[in-house]
Amino acid sequence: MQRQLTSDYSVLTGGGIYGTPGPLKSTQRFWNLKQLGLTPGGSFNLPIKCDRPNISCVAYGDIKDGIYTVHIVNNGAKREVTLTGLPGNVKALNMYITDEHHGMDKIKSVRVSNGKAQFTLDSACFTTLIN
Repeated sequence: MQRQLTSDYSVLTGGGIYGTPGPLKSTQRFWNLKQLGLTPGGSFNLPIKCDRPNISCVAYGDIKDGIYTVHIVNNGAKREVTLTGLPGNVKALNMYITDEHHGMDKIKSVRVSNGKAQFTLDSACFTTLIN
């Protein structure tokens, strides 16, 4: 992680950093790290698998408080997704995305029915779903 927080791969740009003019502003890296921070402390890694190329995912559960978080990186084209195996008490998931146009923006709420959620992943984005 240390190598990812060096000035040549910074969470900030502008202010003269590597010759970039203008005021300091957050980079996509900043928003990616902040979005990962949505995962509640004390969460446990949960098993998850994906059957499509160019998608990576990880799931966490704070079982005590009933909070579940799924992080998905889509390195491919826009696509429809079906997420299954969610606990029965989860009725909706808030969707956040970071890409070249969004910085941890809450896009919408995704309905969960019978442990299943269906939604669209934008191309080349980092998406987080959390209840």
